[in-house]
Amino acid sequence: MRLKDIAPQCQQLSEFYEQALTSGDTPHFWIDYIAEEQLALLMTPSSLDFSDNNVIREYLSRLFKGQRIQKIFYAGVENDPEVQRAWYEKQFRGWDEERALPVSPELQEGLVQKLNIVDTADAVTFLEVGNDCNTLVSNLFSSVSGDERETRVHFKDDDFHDFLFSRMSPEECQHFAGFVSDLMNDVTHRILVAPNAIEDKICDADPEKKKAYSIGIQPLRERLSKGEIRWVLTLIPTRFDAERDDLSYEDYLKLFFEACDQPWEEIRVAHDRLIERFNHASHARFTNNDGTDIEMSLVDEEGIPFTFCNSRIQRNIPGSEIFSAPRRNSVNGVMVGRGKYAPAFDENKTIRNLRFEFKDGQIINYSAEAGEDILDEFFSRDPNNRYVGELGIGTNPHLKRHLANILLAEKIGGSFHLALGDAYKMTDYLGTPVHVNNGNVSHDHWDIPVMLYGREGCIYLDSELIMKDGRFIGEEFAVLNDGWLAISKEDRPDYWKDYQGPFTGTLG
Repeated sequence: MRLKDIAPQCQQLSEFYEQALTSGDTPHFWIDYIAEEQLALLMTPSSLDFSDNNVIREYLSRLFKGQRIQKIFYAGVENDPEVQRAWYEKQFRGWDEERALPVSPELQEGLVQKLNIVDTADAVTFLEVGNDCNTLVSNLFSSVSGDERETRVHFKDDDFHDFLFSRMSPEECQHFAGFVSDLMNDVTHRILVAPNAIEDKICDADPEKKKAYSIGIQPLRERLSKGEIRWVLTLIPTRFDAERDDLSYEDYLKLFFEACDQPWEEIRVAHDRLIERFNHASHARFTNNDGTDIEMSLVDEEGIPFTFCNSRIQRNIPGSEIFSAPRRNSVNGVMVGRGKYAPAFDENKTIRNLRFEFKDGQIINYSAEAGEDILDEFFSRDPNNRYVGELGIGTNPHLKRHLANILLAEKIGGSFHLALGDAYKMTDYLGTPVHVNNGNVSHDHWDIPVMLYGREGCIYLDSELIMKDGRFIGEEFAVLNDGWLAISKEDRPDYWKDYQGPFTGTLG
């Protein structure tokens, strides 16, 4: 890659540093830090060898620090003594202070290949990354970038952002969201690679300020929801996730990376057959032995059927699911979720054993064994959070136990999920026309899965039983039930030759 390919970000930072050093308004505390970063930037050679991971790491580390300083000034908290103290004491870990993933390079490289969705020479790629997956990110940066491609890097620095929010007003938080949105004005591709929940979280999020930020970021969410930007994401489990889901960290990562490597072509074919069943049905009902008995219409108010999307690994890694929406006012019954749940607006919070009662689409009663105050917070964020924006059927055959991690939880084979809040707006999914928008609008979208596998779970379409005891009925769905076991041994990759079946574990 030539320097011109990273020049926009280098130039933008350089201009910010220059303005800060010459404005006369910059607090003395920041002068030396900014001057040091400006000097390092000016010493950037005319060309950088981004085939060398050490060069990439040095560049990302420099960019990481520069973006933090820039965000402090954009947030207007550069004079705040607490912000200055946190910076001086290095309260928040830097990019180069990673905790390496205990996963083989081969498994990481396989994920990198799936994440690289950049397929045009004139792509403008927004690579949004978090800490503790540095090797994976470095390889991805090298893979995505090319001689004629512009690759922008933005750091998903959630704990640091929550700290900044704590020093700002809600109005300032909403304005800050515009800074992030503006970075993606002309972006064609977005790739997100970050940790899921935050390890050793320093600053708790202020609910009112997080809500204000969510409102401010909504225009960007709309663009992504409509498919105006091609995107893919993965969220790497952390030690926090592993502890919450009662797994060792090594086992959790192994489960995660194996779930990314399933027989996707066979799953695509089975999905198409399953989607055909759902698209021709007008009514769905879900039951299990935890007390779930909930039904909904799959036809909108104008009599037009909702249609389901064939989601494997083109958007979320790992996949997979099929998803659409129910008619907004048609959801009735009881939904019982056993186990731990993390709200979408703060993955570090935990709810245990929840229960929702729906009437005419709206949640009229709710409870939880633990974390009911988190549900109170969620429902207070937006009145439409009491309504469903998505219905999804989890189909990843390697995931067969409940998990709190939302990215994984909604994909569990033998589960269904309802997403409370915003409905998807796209009319095309990977080249296929779809109808998935039931009209519910919110600043939130929270997928809440319910186990059917292992819970005597059933799915009925127009009163016809299509799933019993968490397994789809019919040989055409064998790969959704059994994954690699449904593929003859001689046709499996070497890694899966001796596959004994999914890890089901215990209820989290």
